[in-house]
Amino acid sequence: MPSSPNHRPPRPRLAVRVGVTGHRPNKLAQTDEPLLRTRIREVLEYVRRVAQDVITRPDSPYAADQPILDVSSSLAEGADQIAAREAVELGFELHCPLPFDRDEYEKDFTTSESRAEYRCLLDKATTVLELKGSRATPTEAYEAVGREVLKQSNMLIAIWDGKEAAGQGGTGQIVTEAVDEEIPTVWIRSIFPHRSHLLVCDENWNRRELELDALSSHLRQFLAPDDMRDLPRDRACWPTLRDVLLLCRDKMRKPYRKADTVALKYQRWHRWIIALAAIFGTFAVLFAIVQLSQFALGSWPKRSEPLAAAVALGAVILGSLAAFQSAWLLERHKAERYRLLKFGFLTNPQLWKRVALGPTEQRDYLSRETATIAALTHKAIHEWIETDDTLEMPTGVGQIPLSMLQPLVSYYLEKRLRVQKRYFARRAEQNTRLDRYTRLLPPMLFYLSVAFALSHFVFDLFESLHVWSLLLITLAAALPVVGAGIRTFRTAYEFARNTIRFRAKRDALTHLEEKLQKETEPEEIFRDLWRCEQVMKAEHREWLSLMIEAEWFG
Repeated sequence: MPSSPNHRPPRPRLAVRVGVTGHRPNKLAQTDEPLLRTRIREVLEYVRRVAQDVITRPDSPYAADQPILDVSSSLAEGADQIAAREAVELGFELHCPLPFDRDEYEKDFTTSESRAEYRCLLDKATTVLELKGSRATPTEAYEAVGREVLKQSNMLIAIWDGKEAAGQGGTGQIVTEAVDEEIPTVWIRSIFPHRSHLLVCDENWNRRELELDALSSHLRQFLAPDDMRDLPRDRACWPTLRDVLLLCRDKMRKPYRKADTVALKYQRWHRWIIALAAIFGTFAVLFAIVQLSQFALGSWPKRSEPLAAAVALGAVILGSLAAFQSAWLLERHKAERYRLLKFGFLTNPQLWKRVALGPTEQRDYLSRETATIAALTHKAIHEWIETDDTLEMPTGVGQIPLSMLQPLVSYYLEKRLRVQKRYFARRAEQNTRLDRYTRLLPPMLFYLSVAFALSHFVFDLFESLHVWSLLLITLAAALPVVGAGIRTFRTAYEFARNTIRFRAKRDALTHLEEKLQKETEPEEIFRDLWRCEQVMKAEHREWLSLMIEAEWFG
């Protein structure tokens, strides 16, 4: 049954799986095991709190049910077993990918205690995955199981000495791959006193160490649906798309992340500038009105007025010179163009006609397009808004087998359409709330000011009410100023118009989602995918136009 525009699909239950990698006993000689266990428990308890926080946030995309908390460990002797034991005692489910079958793998353990712990943890495991590793190539087997842990994980705990991997499949290699895949990685040093840090890549793809408190924001961001991040588990879920997804990652991930990070930074500055100018400008005028009212309030309004005016003027000058809004819009445009490039590329019928667009042509095309986007200027934004560059609707694709398209449709629905639909729904709700709170205030304040002005004349008839008369005339002058400050925020963000846009795009994507789920003709599938991308492109074009036309400085 088709869903109504206001229908909300059920939210999924949040699942957080923590991968574990670490050294074996030969590299744990400088370890204080009780302290190491405490550090591991602290990280796992922190993860539990973050997961709880994610589901209780008003904009959470997840159901309010208790999150599923898992740990993925290969149960190797040493750090892996230690972390697995702590996780089980904290109530985490245990999942165990093994490099060999369980009996063969047991031969790795050198002591009776570690073998007993191995068997005990296997008995407690929710799932056990026995990979088909070979003793003839053991390093390949260990590398495969390390990557399997990554493929299953939302974040990684690494009990590591910080040294580069000595061989294939070592802890250092898995840490490098995790950070490169942008998987939040908590590094617990294997050497006393076992300090913990979060390893991340910055916008220039340099590895950085952050305090553990930063895990909250990074894990929350990582758990949010992201159509530009394809993780190992995504490539495993859609294996026929693996090569093209890797190509998109190699060509677009770094420039997209850089543009997105810089855009968010400029957006934050722009919002601060708006807040400072609007709030302090309003207070500067209010302080001036208070002085005219002749109330005996001392000298503080006179001293405060120039300070507030200076802050407001400084914000306006800074916003105009630094052009935070222009820089924000340019970098956001670049980021969105990379997103449109990725999904336009994936939904191009020529990609699925292998003869028409082979691997070399694919790489060359993406290299050219990403270079073009990276070189965009402010002038290019205006040209793009004013130019209708809509591609022709795809035709002649009937010879592409439906079996080849089904993984593409599944991937597109999950990673693109539903992510964007949830985004539009969330933004529509946020803008509706802000519009509701701010729309009526300016006219109400104006009408109140008129009422106070009229009342002032009545109070003036009585000498004993002169003080009240002064108060009313002061309020009559002050309230429209407050209303003007509120209008400044409304003008800068266009709450009402953005609400309409977001709702319209959400409803359009809902309709196209229903069509894609039912369609069986290859040509119609590509047409629906094409329509979806046109909706995304039109939304970005409308948003850019709206933000450029907003009456603001910078």
